[in-house]
Amino acid sequence: MARTLVVLALLLGMATASFAQAAGELAGTYRLEGNGGGTLELHADGTASLAGKETMWAATDNQISIGLDIMSYALQGDRLVLTKGATRIVWKKVRTGKGQKGGQSSSSDADHEAKRVLTSTAWCSFTYNKTTGTSTTRKVLFHPDGTMTMNDGRETYSKGYAGTVAGQSDSATTMQWKLENLKLFVDQRNGAGYQDIGVTATRNSNGYVILHAEGREYSMCK
Repeated sequence: MARTLVVLALLLGMATASFAQAAGELAGTYRLEGNGGGTLELHADGTASLAGKETMWAATDNQISIGLDIMSYALQGDRLVLTKGATRIVWKKVRTGKGQKGGQSSSSDADHEAKRVLTSTAWCSFTYNKTTGTSTTRKVLFHPDGTMTMNDGRETYSKGYAGTVAGQSDSATTMQWKLENLKLFVDQRNGAGYQDIGVTATRNSNGYVILHAEGREYSMCK
């Protein structure tokens, strides 16, 4: 496959066979057992509401993501048991739910949630060339106003008669970005306008999202 996933499609749980099966089992309204008694609504189209706050959810195998939280889950009768480390949360299903909340556009909701995810953290990448000894760092920030900043760092080491010589350079670039139908478009301000840069998304072994673009991997950072 030329592309494994459109940007954030994995994170946001767009319709796949595995998600469709999980959605059929999990969609509904839940109340938190114990103190608090909060409400969780999971809709079959991947939209969700947690304590009245709109978000997105996805599930595959035994993992579920609600917003940015990734947890293991198990169904025990009418109870949804979520675990993350030593924390265990039990939700009791009070109503089976189907479809999409309020007839809203799932594409629009997905873009909105994807924007929230992209702007909620910085995205960092690191490369190292063993042959040349050159290392590069890149930190990308997506701003809610549609601008993005990319800070690049480069370190080089060379050996000569004078010993090892180190070199360092830094640069910063400001661009424009937008999301349409879960595709990331970037305007590098070079006259070409907005271009689809072909971002894809996967998860690492810990369940965190990794973005792939132009031969680099980007992970969440501060």
